[in-house]
Amino acid sequence: MNLLEAIKSAAMDMMEDPDFKPGADALWDLREAQIKNFSAEDLRSLVFFIAEHQAKRGAGYKVAIVAERDLLFGGARMFEAFADSLPFSCRVFRNVEDAEQWICIKP
Repeated sequence: MNLLEAIKSAAMDMMEDPDFKPGADALWDLREAQIKNFSAEDLRSLVFFIAEHQAKRGAGYKVAIVAERDLLFGGARMFEAFADSLPFSCRVFRNVEDAEQWICIKP
């Protein structure tokens, strides 16, 4: 399974969980992710996937992405830019601690 399919699968599993609450904040930990042939088109596909499932996922939540390696960090920053039109806040971090701290800050 490639990274895009793994992310989509994890998102579907999360939304289908009976304990899932729409609009819940999320932390995507990509520190161990292996990427091969992950393109800007894949990022756009992910944004489209999220938009398609907005009714289930909710709005007004935060997504913190943790990516230590430069290539993943750059790709995550591209996703952050592509996702700007979606109804959630997204930020990319190099470590879990900063990501968790940001998620805990409520407006």
